[in-house]
Amino acid sequence: AYDLSGEEDEYEADGLLARAIQHEYDHLEGILFIDRLSPTSLMTVRDDLDALEREFHGSRQRGTIPGDDAITARLIELETLRA
Repeated sequence: AYDLSGEEDEYEADGLLARAIQHEYDHLEGILFIDRLSPTSLMTVRDDLDALEREFHGSRQRGTIPGDDAITARLIELETLRA
């Protein structure tokens, strides 16, 4: 890992902390929790995932969740405030 000044830090972790770190690193690499499920496990949650996706798209259509362009613009705005 790197700290805010760009200095490299090294950590060793196990158990729940290691899983949390791996989970967050996966986000940086574009890997989702469901990408790590076995085919059997994925089959057991497929219907719930499909329902969640339908709910998400419905919320986007209703405007209760902003679109990608709005999210991107907000992230750029926040980055400029941080710099």
